[in-house]
Amino acid sequence: MNERIQAVDIGRGLAVMVMVCVHVMWMYASVDTQGNTWLGQLLHTLGKGTAAFLLFMGMSLQLAKAKTSSAHLLRALQLIALGYVMNALKFLLPLHLGWLPAEFIAAYGWQAPLSSGQQLYLLSTGDILQLAGLTLALYAVLQRVIKNAFGWLTVGLLMMLATPWLRELISAEHYAVKLIAGQDYQVYFPMLPWASFIFFGAALGHWWKTQPSQCVKALPWLGAISMAIGFALYQHNSELHMGNFFHHGPGGTLYLLGITLLALWLIQCTLRWQYPPKLMAAWRYCSERVTSLYVIQWVLICWGMGLVGFQTQSVAGTLVLIIPAWAVTLGVQMLYEQKERLWHWRAA
Repeated sequence: MNERIQAVDIGRGLAVMVMVCVHVMWMYASVDTQGNTWLGQLLHTLGKGTAAFLLFMGMSLQLAKAKTSSAHLLRALQLIALGYVMNALKFLLPLHLGWLPAEFIAAYGWQAPLSSGQQLYLLSTGDILQLAGLTLALYAVLQRVIKNAFGWLTVGLLMMLATPWLRELISAEHYAVKLIAGQDYQVYFPMLPWASFIFFGAALGHWWKTQPSQCVKALPWLGAISMAIGFALYQHNSELHMGNFFHHGPGGTLYLLGITLLALWLIQCTLRWQYPPKLMAAWRYCSERVTSLYVIQWVLICWGMGLVGFQTQSVAGTLVLIIPAWAVTLGVQMLYEQKERLWHWRAA
């Protein structure tokens, strides 16, 4: 970002660090460890920080140097393509190398060898990268007409409110429709409701850029009100508003938004402590490389199932595996950057 906000760097950096821990738990920890231990409860709670990634993406779109719609569309295509490349590396490569555990395949209700249709299902899994790419493409179109925070807020609210209605109105049998408003686990992050966080972030970023002090002062109030409304809606109709984390309704969106806004405000409050430069640099490093770190850690964690199995670990085993997962992820990232620098040096 040209106009860097330290709280965003810290928040996104922390979210990246938590992300690896959560994904290690999902793939390696036993069902009992995930559901009936302090570690499982803690990481499931922290895993709700997915909304933070999307909110910060929207903020960054407003705070970064302005880009043309064509530049955003190109980046959108790259993100979508990267999502399917990641799926191929996560699932198909270890499958054909014999690394994918039978237990993982059985979790889908399948057994080896997988048919071409089943392999296509794995390849087409809808992840956060497809969501980001599709939403960025929509953002590229809307930025031609929306020039203020209220406009972006309106888009976010409309998408949030339209989620349950569109799920009922349209059939989710076709994959393209699932990417927009799906309800099954072929697409974990459909645009509705998840894209609303990106547009809420765009509204927040625009407001922060133009009126930073007023925006920061409003964060705790907005967060508390959003959480309260979301919780009330959940109490009224839990199935509609938080049937499951990935395919929630308006109440779930408001609840997660409220948590994220309060977390951002708390981080902003801690800036008075003057974090050590090395710690701040570490958070910024992760924040600036969120996309590549996301891909690297997911691929490595899925490959790791060939060594440790699928959902086999206790609390102790899961904790032990988090450290090498993080170390190898950062090592691959640094090796990639070193290779890029060497390539540019030779080209010069």
